Amino acid sequence: MLHRTKTQLGSEGGPSGSPSLPKRATAVIVLAVLLFGGGAILSSFDPPVAKIAAPDLAAEVVGVPGEDAPKASVDSLERVVEAGSDDPEDHSSLALLYLQAVRSEADPTYLSRAETLLKTSLELQPDGNFPAYVGMASLSNGRHDFLGSVRWSRRAIATNSHNATPYGLLGDALFELGRTGAADRAYQRMIDIRPDLASYVRASYSFQYRGETDQALSAMRLALESAGPAGEGPAWIRHQKGDIHFGIGDLDDALRQNKLGRRLAPGYVPPTVGVAEVLTARGRIDRAIPILERAAERLPSLEYMVKLGDLYTAEGRKKEAAAQYQRVGERLALYRANGVLPDIDFILFYADHGLRPRAALDEVRTMYAQRPTAGVAEAYAWMLHSLGRDDEALPYARRSVRGPSISADPFYQAGVIAAEAGLPKMAQRYMRAARSQEWNLRVLYRRR
Repeated sequence: MLHRTKTQLGSEGGPSGSPSLPKRATAVIVLAVLLFGGGAILSSFDPPVAKIAAPDLAAEVVGVPGEDAPKASVDSLERVVEAGSDDPEDHSSLALLYLQAVRSEADPTYLSRAETLLKTSLELQPDGNFPAYVGMASLSNGRHDFLGSVRWSRRAIATNSHNATPYGLLGDALFELGRTGAADRAYQRMIDIRPDLASYVRASYSFQYRGETDQALSAMRLALESAGPAGEGPAWIRHQKGDIHFGIGDLDDALRQNKLGRRLAPGYVPPTVGVAEVLTARGRIDRAIPILERAAERLPSLEYMVKLGDLYTAEGRKKEAAAQYQRVGERLALYRANGVLPDIDFILFYADHGLRPRAALDEVRTMYAQRPTAGVAEAYAWMLHSLGRDDEALPYARRSVRGPSISADPFYQAGVIAAEAGLPKMAQRYMRAARSQEWNLRVLYRRR
């Protein structure tokens, strides 16, 4: 458990769980937030993860999630590397820009390109190569290889213990592995070294994880002050604030924040999707679909593509839904081809659509052995349910809904599984919990 220091104000930690976060949370944990200048806050980050989510597959190394890497920098470094540079930093720097491009372009092929560059950098300088160690930790997180990320992050910290970045990457990986106490310590060290926009956002995610909405919004206000007057940075923060309001059912403020985000960065995708999510929650699927179509075309993230398929299904547009889900399946194959290990939302999609059932069951079983968290338990239970093994699924479904602030979907899934397992009272209890957050329930589940 973290302790307050003279540089911190705010609340300390509570029990772990999975809240009604705007996107399926990836690394988030305990913190204290300074409300009035002069101190630090503990940081934490979620995929996005994420949550088949665009920002979550690229690790937090450079830039604001969704922000493009400077093209001039990429082009210049590519020319230097292609000319045969033997400077390890040239290779690692370009790799970090490619990892940023995974996020901003939702293109997993950059992961393999980054890996090649990082390996070259390490061949040129095996020892003391801090940028390459950070890059490998980032790459590992992006591929959901969290054990690998722990190793590389610690190697980076051993090389330079005064840089904040590897502590954030270490905390993210540890949290995904369910090692929240160790993640606390890594995040605390990160914020002690560098309180900045990324730290404030991670702090906000941590508060959301604990159901502490006021503190989460306070942290986002600090992030907004750090983000500048316009552009994708503040637009992204407005979207994040909208997600907080959405998570508690405050749809008016969720819509307002996302509209502000669109004005700050016209054409920027995340706040546009935030508007579509509010429209969906209000039952205006007809208005949400064209917005999400444009967003998914501009940024073909798995999250947006799945959402669009769900909206087509909810509207009875079966052919369009089938084609959209086919595109998602092809995209998932591309991620696998570029070394990305399955994560929670991969497994949920496979379960929903009957894809790779045996392979996916083996994958989620391995995931749970390494990461016995509520989120992985949800995926494990739903995969077993898709195979008609509800009695086996029930313990994992019950595990998936334990915590202070669980989102609506796991309750719905647990209700379905309990009903199939012949436990109607338990099923009714879980379904009531799902209905209590109906605005935040997946549109297909609401229709059912």
